[in-house]
Amino acid sequence: MDILAAIFMGILLISLLVIIFFDPLEKYDKTLDDPDHKVFGGVLSQLYFGQWGSLVSNRMKLTFSSKDTKMLNALEQFVKGAEKHEDAMSKNDPATASEGAHQLMAAFRIIKKLDPSLSDLKSLLEHENVSVRSAAAARLLPIDEQLALPILEEIEKQKGRAGFNAHMVIQQWKKGELHFE
Repeated sequence: MDILAAIFMGILLISLLVIIFFDPLEKYDKTLDDPDHKVFGGVLSQLYFGQWGSLVSNRMKLTFSSKDTKMLNALEQFVKGAEKHEDAMSKNDPATASEGAHQLMAAFRIIKKLDPSLSDLKSLLEHENVSVRSAAAARLLPIDEQLALPILEEIEKQKGRAGFNAHMVIQQWKKGELHFE
């Protein structure tokens, strides 16, 4: 029996290494746009999952519950919306910027519904894109001002649209006029 157990464990280990490094399931991988699919890959490699406490390799597939899937979909849409909005604003394209803002707000409503404490949204405070960080920080102000405000203040120091937007968010927050619903 010990030999069979050792062989089984060896096969299991080799299978895991093949999945991680060679990605044989890649042709079956779907993006986050499909809410019924439960296996995710490279598209999530940029997101830090605060709830799960680990970074995901872009070659590894992980399975999540339906609620987790909805949250990951919403976080991905939040990121895409923030990036789309900023990109369109830089190109002076108000129609596309509006689409991005609507996408971001729809994603935020889902995130808030799934997790009123917005703990998963906090993972986006370290995103590489300043627009994503700023959008996440602004929406976290009512939940955790001590965490969100310093991030916005750091962004405010930057020149250009990102700094100006952060300045306006801080100003509206201090006046009590900032609301995301």
